[in-house]
Amino acid sequence: MNRRSFLADAGLLLLGLNCGFAKKDDALDWIDINNGSLDILALTSADRIDSSQTVYQREARIISQPKENDVLYTFGASTCSIIVAVEKDGSGKVEQIGLAHIDYSTSERSICYFYSKFTNPEIYIISGDKRVVERVVRNIDKRSIKGMNISEKRNDAAGIDGNGTLYYGINYNLISPDFLGKSNNYGNPDLRIIEYRP
Repeated sequence: MNRRSFLADAGLLLLGLNCGFAKKDDALDWIDINNGSLDILALTSADRIDSSQTVYQREARIISQPKENDVLYTFGASTCSIIVAVEKDGSGKVEQIGLAHIDYSTSERSICYFYSKFTNPEIYIISGDKRVVERVVRNIDKRSIKGMNISEKRNDAAGIDGNGTLYYGINYNLISPDFLGKSNNYGNPDLRIIEYRP
C-alpha cells in the first residue's frame, strides 16, 4: 500500500466549509437527544486486536479497499472524541474505513476535510467532552451519524476492521505495550491524515 500524509494537502484550505450545522446551539441540542444511541461494551480478551495500526491523538488514518485483517485502533479517549467511518458499496462490501482521534484543539477545517474523504459513510462517535463532540457534529453531515455514546468520564478505546466491524469499550488491554507511544502531531491543530491505498 502507498502511504501518504495529507497534512499539507490543498484540501486543508477548505476554510469556511461547514459540512453540518451552522449553529453551535443546534449541534449541542442534537447531541443531547442522540447521545447513548451506541452501546459502549467492555471488550474481552478474545477481542484483542494487537496487529492494529494505532491512531494517536490529533491523527486520522484511512484505508481504501481494506483487507479483512486491516484494523485501525485508538485508545485513551476521555475528553477526546473518536470518529469511526465506514464506507460500503451498494452490495454492502466495505470500500473504505477511517478512524480519527479528535481533541479540543483539533481544527474544524481538518475534521471537515477528514469527513470529505468519504462519499456516503456510516459515522460512529465515541467518547468526548461535549465541546469536542459539538465541533465534530458541526463539521459533518449529521445524517451519516449512525451511533453515538459520549462521556468524558471514561477512557474509551475503539477500532474498526476491514469487514467494517466496530470494536469499542473501556479497556486499555486491547493492545500490546509495543503500540503505546506518543503522537508527534501535538503542536499542529490540523489532523495528520494518513491514507493507505492498494
